[in-house]
Amino acid sequence: MAIGWTRGRSRPPWRVRAMPLCSTPPFRNTHPTSFHQLDDGPSNDLGPRSFQCSPRGDALKVWAAILRYGRAGIAGFYEYLSELTVAFHRMVDAHPSFEALHTPETNILCFRFSGADTAGPAAADEVNRDLRERYNASGKGWITSTIIGGRRVLRVTIINPRTTERHLAALLDGQATTATEPAGASGTSG
Repeated sequence: MAIGWTRGRSRPPWRVRAMPLCSTPPFRNTHPTSFHQLDDGPSNDLGPRSFQCSPRGDALKVWAAILRYGRAGIAGFYEYLSELTVAFHRMVDAHPSFEALHTPETNILCFRFSGADTAGPAAADEVNRDLRERYNASGKGWITSTIIGGRRVLRVTIINPRTTERHLAALLDGQATTATEPAGASGTSG
C-alpha cells in the first residue's frame, strides 16, 4: 500500500497531513452515540470521549510492528501477556476480597470486588463502579469495567509487554486498599 498526499479543502485535516486520526487530541463528547453510551454519569474515562482510530492509521501501526518485531516477536509478546493474565487470575483467586469471573483465554480478565456482595446485587455493582472511579482518580493506576450478565465488573487488559507480576500485584493491592478507604480519602469525592 502506498501512502499518497492529498490536496484540496474538502479533505479532512488528518488526510491532508498524512497522519492517522488517532494522533489528534481527544474531544469531549457531550451527546452519547449508539456505540458509546455514557450511562454512568461523570467519569475520568476518556475512551468514550475520544476519536475512533482510523483503520488506515491502525494498519500502518501493525505493519510497522511486524517489520520491527517479526511474526515470532509479536507471537512472543502475545504469549507472554496471556501467561501474565493467567498469573493475575491466580492472584485474584487467592485474594479474599476479589473473585475472578472466568479463566482467561487471552490477555483480558474480568473480576469483581466481592467484599460488598452481602449488600445485594445493586449495591455490589455500585461498589465496583465506585471502586474503579476512585482508584483511577487516585493516580495509583488505571482499570476499566464492563457489564457481564447485567452486573458491573472490573476488567484488565494487559497490553504492555513491560508489565510484570509485580505491577499486577500492586494493582490488586491498590484496588483492595481503595475499597477499604472511605470515599474522599484518596483525594476524590467518590
